Amino acid sequence: MIVSFLLLISMIVFPAAASVPVDFTPAWSYVGGSGPAVEPLIAGDSVIVALHGRTVVALDARTGQVGWSAVLPEEPADTMVAFEESLYIPGNQGTLMVHSLATGSFETAVIIGNAPLLEPLVVADALVVGDREGTVTILDQDSLEVRSTHVMQTGAVDAISLDGFAVFANRDGLITGLEVATTEVQWQTVTASSPTSLTALDGTILLGTGVGDVFMLSADDGSIQWQNAYTASSMMDFAMAGNEVLGISRNGDLLAFDPGTGDLQWQGVLTTGGYFASNECEPNCLVTLIDGTLTTVSSLEHEIVALGQAIQPIGIRPVSSNEIVVVITRQGDVIAWGLEPG
Repeated sequence: MIVSFLLLISMIVFPAAASVPVDFTPAWSYVGGSGPAVEPLIAGDSVIVALHGRTVVALDARTGQVGWSAVLPEEPADTMVAFEESLYIPGNQGTLMVHSLATGSFETAVIIGNAPLLEPLVVADALVVGDREGTVTILDQDSLEVRSTHVMQTGAVDAISLDGFAVFANRDGLITGLEVATTEVQWQTVTASSPTSLTALDGTILLGTGVGDVFMLSADDGSIQWQNAYTASSMMDFAMAGNEVLGISRNGDLLAFDPGTGDLQWQGVLTTGGYFASNECEPNCLVTLIDGTLTTVSSLEHEIVALGQAIQPIGIRPVSSNEIVVVITRQGDVIAWGLEPG
């Protein structure tokens, strides 16, 4: 299975157009045995992978060798966070699980509630944890004691931190800016229903929705700077490419628009939806499509070049550092490609 995939990649001749500095001979691979529960995490010299079955594995980022593995009391629900010497894992049944980043050993657990948790946000000296039923809990970063709790109208679907704020998107389209230092709600904005993603780009907030609308919000007061309906398909991911923002829909619409006005600059068509390897890329952006195709997009030449077809579809967002790009297939195979200098 994974061997066939590696042989296929090693035999591909990649085009020069719209190239990215990637060594497409995989640096290493790891057979997980079950699908990914949440997206992986690169923390220092390790790649942390959470698999279905409540297993978390730390792999050496250079070699792929297993450093440690741990079995969790409940399935992870969203992106893990590494901070200082600890790994914070949001649980599917409302528990924030804390493990040692170096050894994987259990440190402590905080029961937030009963609903699946969102990615914890590290803001100043606090941890901010939202859940899918609409409760936001602010914890002291050192003691993990609860400072305050806020209940929103409906469950949250995504959260980001920006300039001392924790920003939450709710299922009903309500966007809330919570100032962490004062533990007070500073602003709320009503947008379209079914938001799918929040992205912090250059001091602003980009909101994608399930019906293809894109909103740009001010981080200061949440006011809507502009709104555009580019496609009827759900927006999956965004990246800043020079003076343009690139967006990908689930149906494969590739959209490039002006971040200041929202005006469409150019557009293309991908075979399916996908994820950018980084939310900042210029002039060429590496994209992993959910059907397993590796693709580059040139923001200067407005070109889309398919680099190669993976045998297995991609199940979850890839992650990257300055040295590697890590992809996990739906069956749990982890593949790392090295980024070449320059």
